[in-house]
Amino acid sequence: MASTNGRRTQWHLSHGKWTRSFGERGMRVRLFQKRKDGPFYGQIWVAGCGRKRISLGTHDRGAAEQFGRRFLADQLIGEPTKTDGPVRLDELWERYRTTCPSYLDNTLHVRIDAVTKMKCLLGYFGLQYDVRQLTPSDVLQYIRQRRTGGILRTDGKCSVPVGQRAVCGDLSLLRVMFRWACTVRTQGNHRWLDRNPLEGIRFEHEKNPRRPVADRARMLKTRETIQTLTANAKSDDLRRRWTLLDMAVMIAYATGRRRGSIAALRWEDVDFSAHTLTWQPTYDKKRVAWVVPMPQPFFDELRQFQRVLGVISGPMFPSVQVPTRAICPDVLSSWLEKAERAGNLPKLRGGLWHPYRRGWATARIHQPLKVVAQAGGWLDVATMVKSYQHPTDEMLLAVMQDPAASAGQSTHQGAGHEQRVAVG
Repeated sequence: MASTNGRRTQWHLSHGKWTRSFGERGMRVRLFQKRKDGPFYGQIWVAGCGRKRISLGTHDRGAAEQFGRRFLADQLIGEPTKTDGPVRLDELWERYRTTCPSYLDNTLHVRIDAVTKMKCLLGYFGLQYDVRQLTPSDVLQYIRQRRTGGILRTDGKCSVPVGQRAVCGDLSLLRVMFRWACTVRTQGNHRWLDRNPLEGIRFEHEKNPRRPVADRARMLKTRETIQTLTANAKSDDLRRRWTLLDMAVMIAYATGRRRGSIAALRWEDVDFSAHTLTWQPTYDKKRVAWVVPMPQPFFDELRQFQRVLGVISGPMFPSVQVPTRAICPDVLSSWLEKAERAGNLPKLRGGLWHPYRRGWATARIHQPLKVVAQAGGWLDVATMVKSYQHPTDEMLLAVMQDPAASAGQSTHQGAGHEQRVAVG
């Protein structure tokens, strides 16, 4: 068999995107980027089976090459053609998390959350559980046990009691895995799963979900506490940490963006002359690029932070270990928890950073929905209205005001107007 030419087998740039190939004709892997500085993808053409493409979930060329070679090795070894045997839950999970493009294209936070969910699912059903045998009764029993707690997870810990929302998250992950398995074909051209065991089963959602909102008063109190901590810091590193947190809270309240997107911001994303802020698709939940105009006071405050921090480029929230990389979003959460405790702020049950996103959307509840969604980074207006915009007590009181007096006055004025017209 003829191998690929020399240029293909080496990393090279094509329209600003890295690519390379290895393998032989009829069984060749191509690694490439869809967009500049984006994650790597692997594509393989297998004779008789067609093209397979997966997201490698990494921006590093070395890691992409290692993953691609393992992918090629798996294809050379081959897959079983047996389709009437059991489909084990642990095998399904392992293949889903390593080869499903939609899963690998998720953010690290989403992938970690899925791993946590699977620890409960695998602990309850068992590693060798045949998912083809799953019944509505099995699902109902899992829901009850998960709500009660006490499931021995695969990491040796026992699960704690949770709400219906957490249970729905577990079962939604299973449903997505099953749907994906129904699209996977073996070498015998059979589908790995011939049907979705959860098809037609409806999950009861949480009737009273906790969706706390952080209003302006809480933001001001939080920033006041952070600024006090900054002034009393005993080291430059500690002072810099609180300054970064103060900037993060300011951005969260002003933009309504998610914690991960804020943590990944770079100073190059801020255009002080055009008064715009760019949110890169790589760190957006929906992988969408957003360019949003911002008011002048926002940029004035950013300039002040820039002077205090003494930076002009690079990550706005750099990692302590690797300053050229962005900070882990969980670190920002840890800092905010410490600041709220220092300021004796009551804990918002059900959220830490996300309440600022809800507060931002709620404060703009009277604005056109499409405009608010575009500015805040929602593709689905219905989701924003359902989960993020929450009427305040003042709004509800305005609706519940007795309109009888004003309605009677309006009716009386209307009758007088008609009488004058008739006389005239």
